[in-house]
Amino acid sequence: MKSEFLRALPVIEELEKNGYEAYFVGGSVRDLLLGREIRDVDIATSAPPEEIERIFPKTADVGAAHGTILVLMEGEPFEVTTFRTESAYENFRRPENVQFVTSLTEDLKRRDFTINAIAMDKNGNLYDYFQGREALSLKLIQTVGSPEERFSEDALRMLRALRFSSQLQFSLSEDTLEAICKLSGLLKHISVERKLSEFDKLLSGKSAVSALHLLRDTGLIDYMPGLAMPSNRMDQFLARTLSASFGTAQRWALLLFDLHPEEPEKFLKQWKMPGKTMKEILNILFFLNERLKKSWNEELLYKADEKTVFYTESICSSQPDWKSSIGPEEAVRRYRDLNIHSRNDLRINGDDLVCLAKKDPGPWIASALTKIEEEVLAGRLANSAKDIERWFLQWSNRAEM
Repeated sequence: MKSEFLRALPVIEELEKNGYEAYFVGGSVRDLLLGREIRDVDIATSAPPEEIERIFPKTADVGAAHGTILVLMEGEPFEVTTFRTESAYENFRRPENVQFVTSLTEDLKRRDFTINAIAMDKNGNLYDYFQGREALSLKLIQTVGSPEERFSEDALRMLRALRFSSQLQFSLSEDTLEAICKLSGLLKHISVERKLSEFDKLLSGKSAVSALHLLRDTGLIDYMPGLAMPSNRMDQFLARTLSASFGTAQRWALLLFDLHPEEPEKFLKQWKMPGKTMKEILNILFFLNERLKKSWNEELLYKADEKTVFYTESICSSQPDWKSSIGPEEAVRRYRDLNIHSRNDLRINGDDLVCLAKKDPGPWIASALTKIEEEVLAGRLANSAKDIERWFLQWSNRAEM
């Protein structure tokens, strides 16, 4: 058994010792069968939430009302969820209430796709009541039961179907695809935050381009912030080469480059992205635009940072029609060869200049430091305190400060 499951095994054994059933479920079992990297290992059990909290000394309530308790085992967290069935859904996204049950079959029946409805016991025996392994072998996304029922319960599942298609390089079953086309309008009920989480994963998948075709062909694209725009712009992005090495920020930046919204920052704000993520995307986009106007020079490299240089040039070198690329490794080498990489690298600071000029602080300091940066960066001035002092005194006599 894989180490990820072995670490969670004591949780299952402890539940069984107390007279309850417990199984590994969901994505971890699916990824084990696919030979993919296993991340979060989730456990389903017949034990009710209060029993889970009684059995384990270290727990956290992350959704007891819906049956989920976080169990800490030797410092590692595992989500343990009570078998449950779900009532009618509210606003096409969440069940009005859940009912705890003792049947594994009933619990698996409520899940979204057959590939996610496989359970495994502590001995590695599989419980596959909905032909999930067959779907895996066929590389097929198929809902558990009626697609229209599953998508009407939680409309986000339609976007999840496309996300799994992108990540796993799977196709959608015919009835699943038909249901999405029919019910795509339900996606308007889903929060932007939930859409962003799924779209990030879709955009990062190996079959992102195919999934984006599906997004448009099914009509889901009309309910994604800012994406319902002239199709020729999306066509340009869909014709791109998306390297497997591209991170999510690079893919967003290239998408923005092709969609060319009038206000990229406003476009991203519609998605309610974290500020740090938005800043990274806009930074790559800015240097991508600059890089396509001219090749890297000292000034442009200096404005960027090493990571941005690498990300930007990686995009350029991946596109067959952008022949002027020097390659990310060479661009990074040139960046590292710069005389300085920020103002902090200068062997002098504003306080030093005040002492040398014998003048009150003011806007002149920023002007002087900017000029010093330019001279050092261009190699016309050595980055040493004495050389800079000598240059500054000569410059200050000529300049009006």
